Amino acid sequence: GNIQVNGKIDLSQGALTLAQGSVSANVNVKSASTFNLNQLDFVTGTIQNLGTVVTKGVTVSGAVNLVGGSLQNLQDMVVSQVGNFNLKSTSISGTGKLSVLGGVLGLNSVVYAQPVLYNAGYVTVTQGLTLLGKSIIQGADGSVFQNLGEISIDTSLDLLGRVGLSGNFSASSSGIFNLKGIHNLLAP
Repeated sequence: GNIQVNGKIDLSQGALTLAQGSVSANVNVKSASTFNLNQLDFVTGTIQNLGTVVTKGVTVSGAVNLVGGSLQNLQDMVVSQVGNFNLKSTSISGTGKLSVLGGVLGLNSVVYAQPVLYNAGYVTVTQGLTLLGKSIIQGADGSVFQNLGEISIDTSLDLLGRVGLSGNFSASSSGIFNLKGIHNLLAP
């Protein structure tokens, strides 16, 4: 059935799985703990993460903050039109696509090994973003990829579609930075 959480969840060890419900809570994930989110609507809250957050088909429809630890995105994760998903000092991996559909994705000192990021809204890098694998940021009309920090690329990054660039971009010696169909906000 549906699971509704209003309050605080504290994981000291072991695993907690939430499925087919909504979460509006502050979550503390401590070392060696796993927080499994399955087909959830994450409404609001802050996840203080020293362990692992595993997501399968989660929709972010409120203001959610993920601080630290690792995020394993195993199935497509959506930041909805009204969603605001801020990540700080978090490592992202997994086989799922992270889609920003009109909402906001904030990346702050994030290590990103994700293969695909689909952006139809706003993606902001405020401090640092490290791309470990071949990453694709695919934009739609009106999309903005705003970089206020530094981006380092281990292998390659493709920017596809109409993506606005405002910031500094650099690739490591092994990185390939491909720009295709880019609308540059800094252009005169």
